[in-house]
Amino acid sequence: MVLFFTVIAVSIDAYLASLAYNLKKPLNFFEVLYAASFTFFVCLIALTLNDAFIEHLSVVKEVSALIFIFIGIKNYIGIFQKKPLMDESQPKELWLLGLAVSADAGLACLSIQVNAAFLPLYAAVMFAAHFFFLLLGAVTVRLISIINKLSVLSGVFLIAFGVFKLFM
Repeated sequence: MVLFFTVIAVSIDAYLASLAYNLKKPLNFFEVLYAASFTFFVCLIALTLNDAFIEHLSVVKEVSALIFIFIGIKNYIGIFQKKPLMDESQPKELWLLGLAVSADAGLACLSIQVNAAFLPLYAAVMFAAHFFFLLLGAVTVRLISIINKLSVLSGVFLIAFGVFKLFM
């Protein structure tokens, strides 16, 4: 039961990040899969090296927040340029999104005591939830046409999300 609530709690962050990211550049299925795959590996590492990470909790949270702020600033600056900063030719923002979203899942995994045999299963559950919520964010943006007109807010939302994570 603890795993279920932990997975849902950190996946809501993935959904909000996906909504904000997709306002600027809609993600396709494979990009969502790529971003979510970071969650599997980060959770597997966090679950395996649980004790070693405990002392670095605040650093991981701050780095995740700063990544969201960085992506948001790049999105916001892209409004004033003719070529968008986030397109298929620049996958580094997608890599950063995956890393930022997976940081929360990794932190959540540190609070879970797991038998070594179940580590891959727990990491897979976190991956599946993040994949679902990232995909849900991408689909939500496509389904609600008014949101597509708010692409100017993508950077603002990502910056606000990062600042919120930094101070909360």
